Amino acid sequence: MVLSMVMSVERPSTKQKGPAGYQPKRATQEPGGTETKMKGSEISTPTPARHPLFLPFMWGAIALGFGAIGYAVYELFNTPFSYAWILLASVTVLCSPFTIKIPGTNSKISISDTFFFTNVVLYGTPAGIITAALDALVSSLRRGRSRKRLEYALFNLATMAFSALAGGTVFFHMIGRGGLAGPPAPTAQGIFLPLGVLALLHYLLNSGSVAAIVALESGKKVRTVWQESFLWTSITYFAGAGAAGFISVGLRGLSPLMLGVILPVLVATYFTYKTYLDKVTELNSALHQVNNLAYYDSLTNLPNRLLFTEHLNQALADAERDNQQVAVMFLDLDRFKRINDTFGHGLGDLLLKVVGDRLSASLRCGDVPSGDPRPGTAISLGRFGGDEFTLLLRNFTNIDDVASVAQRILDAISMPVDVAGHEIFVTVSIGISLSPADGGTADTLLKNADTAMYHSKGNGRAGYHFYSLYMNERSMKKLSLENDLRRAVERGEFELHYQPKLDAHKRTPVGLEALIRWAHPTRGLLLPAEFIPLAEETGLIIPMGEWVLRTVCAQIMTWLGEGIEPLPVAVNLSCVQFRQKDLLQTISQILREICVDPRYLELEITESTVMQNDEEAGRTLRGLASLGVRLSIDDFGTGYSSLSSLKRFTLDTLKIDRSFVKDLSHDADDRAIISAIIGMAHTLGLRVVAEGLDTEEQMAFLKEQGCDELQGFLFSRPLPVDQINTWLEENQVWSLPAQQSGYAKLSLLARP
Repeated sequence: MVLSMVMSVERPSTKQKGPAGYQPKRATQEPGGTETKMKGSEISTPTPARHPLFLPFMWGAIALGFGAIGYAVYELFNTPFSYAWILLASVTVLCSPFTIKIPGTNSKISISDTFFFTNVVLYGTPAGIITAALDALVSSLRRGRSRKRLEYALFNLATMAFSALAGGTVFFHMIGRGGLAGPPAPTAQGIFLPLGVLALLHYLLNSGSVAAIVALESGKKVRTVWQESFLWTSITYFAGAGAAGFISVGLRGLSPLMLGVILPVLVATYFTYKTYLDKVTELNSALHQVNNLAYYDSLTNLPNRLLFTEHLNQALADAERDNQQVAVMFLDLDRFKRINDTFGHGLGDLLLKVVGDRLSASLRCGDVPSGDPRPGTAISLGRFGGDEFTLLLRNFTNIDDVASVAQRILDAISMPVDVAGHEIFVTVSIGISLSPADGGTADTLLKNADTAMYHSKGNGRAGYHFYSLYMNERSMKKLSLENDLRRAVERGEFELHYQPKLDAHKRTPVGLEALIRWAHPTRGLLLPAEFIPLAEETGLIIPMGEWVLRTVCAQIMTWLGEGIEPLPVAVNLSCVQFRQKDLLQTISQILREICVDPRYLELEITESTVMQNDEEAGRTLRGLASLGVRLSIDDFGTGYSSLSSLKRFTLDTLKIDRSFVKDLSHDADDRAIISAIIGMAHTLGLRVVAEGLDTEEQMAFLKEQGCDELQGFLFSRPLPVDQINTWLEENQVWSLPAQQSGYAKLSLLARP
């Protein structure tokens, strides 16, 4: 074979093994280290410390090679021979860049290999030596003419020459001739065994010499280098020798003129076959791309839902046969939608790719390296879609092993991510299901793991939970409640209850808080805490909130129609409503349609809602204030408001959260916080309301601190509209002058 197999930066990756991983280069290659570096547009290979025997071995091999060349020249000039071998040698050198791919493998046969062996058979060992040497020299010089490359070229030339001498000598000895050309064995079959020996000797001497010189230069073992780079090149030697056997038998006895006629036909045949193989290769490449698109996620290169499900089905079949368990993890990034909405989908995609890489890296080498499960693999990773990832765990000893993997993932994902100059903190919620305990099919395990994942999100996120039966029951109840809630909006099953607020000093009613209730047909009267979170999650809070606004405004107009100066009504907006882009338009339209004076409305927003995006919240609050309604911050003290934010916001009232009022009688910290809130609010010109009062002691302290308004069970529970009318009449609210009437308030939040 005229290919000098010296390892260099252009050699195939040493990680590939076998025919499927071998792609030999036709050009002569060079010794060098295994580490490559990019320098400009070229790849440079650092030269490690050479073994002391490197130079003696190299120059010894060169001496042997030139000795073989000298022998060949002597024989050719002193023995009659056919000049046709020069034509064949020229064809060999010219064809060195061309190869034919062996179907079913990544190995290739060099055309020049076949012509080299043919030259040996037809025209003798000397002709073969000169042909091999010329081919090696031209191939080396084609790659450059530096001093180092010339040294390698001499070595390549020499190894090809003496390996051709040894192989050719044994070949002609086996067929009963000397080292010169002569008739081959009488039959075609008789030439193939000697050709096989010729190819074997040529391969062993050439590859062995090159492996030795590479090992001496790189510090590796000769056997390691040979196995990594040259083991599968034997295919090309034996294939070339076999082709040469057929050609040499067919061409035996032809004149140079006839040979010149036949060779173009062979060349045309080669290019025709190569064109066909190139098209087949293109088709196979296209099919490979289609397969990747069908089974792998294009963003993370992880198995997609289809391939992961196939892996899971196979794992379940294996586990049933071997009486083992299978675990499925369902992972979902927490608050990923907010990141997408804030930074855009481009950065979101980059984040998903980083998360996919971290998931792979966080799993031990024996766990997952590829996502393509094989026997002995413990984990397979996939992207299920969106911000959801899935893991398949097998061959684990106990549940603690599964929990350990989950915790490792949490730790890896929780590290800050630098994406396009933005430092992002992301967490993940994980649900885990086990087979056969939690299901025996892929769909069941995935569904139950998904249920456990949502349970993890509902318990604070950034954690993992194993599936249990009660989760499924809870999920079914939640789904049933959601269906009922949708029908409740359509059927008008909601009603409003009102709780009065009193002036802290006069102890007279100055306002109302209206609380929404759901008259469920089978479960009875439900408090807001039982359905408002679900309404916000499903988006039903939007039509529900609009219904509340219209109902309150209609009630105000009813009081006015009865000749009563009503207490103004305020509406508490949920965070979902507050973020609606058409919020101002909706409220303005309702006020116009029902003809309600906006001074009868107070809109209340929780502190955490306005602090999520204080700039956007400030614009929204200014827009609401321009409608003429009053504005209040609810649950104050539970969020992270700053004095600068409160100063910028257009507000009228702060409402102290009930958690501080509840324990103020025996908690000095709560008393200190309440005093600070009241003092700060009055400094900013804001009124203060305290809710959740149950005792006279609480009322006395709040009154002493200067709180403006009080609300709680101490005065009245929330009452339906007919009962609140009676309560107000009994407390002579309707007889108060209009300018002394306080204002009423509607809340969608849970109240006692």
